[in-house]
Amino acid sequence: MGALSQTNRLRALFTITSLAVTYVRHDIDDDAQPFEGLWHFVQYWGIHAVALGMFYVLVVAVIGSSRGLWIPEEADDRLTFHDNQLTFCILMTVLIAAIVILIGAHWIPSYDPEYSN
Repeated sequence: MGALSQTNRLRALFTITSLAVTYVRHDIDDDAQPFEGLWHFVQYWGIHAVALGMFYVLVVAVIGSSRGLWIPEEADDRLTFHDNQLTFCILMTVLIAAIVILIGAHWIPSYDPEYSN
């Protein structure tokens, strides 16, 4: 079994991240109904995958336009949309944020005046 190329690994990471965002977003929504079927889930996942892609483009544009602030000016390599290291960092940040939000929503106690006596 051959190793995955770096591009395929990033595609897999994008898929896993968009699935995690979809799950967390649906899980923390109090009014969310269970998915009616596979097609309903795929639609919901597609919306979140597009949003993740738009977020990626926005972050790359902000980092690229303020290059001197985030990345030293004397750096030889150009920052591009195809920079695998940047893509990995952005996707991992979103994935970790989704996991932290999920943990915070379920396992960190919060004050609820309805249950205090």
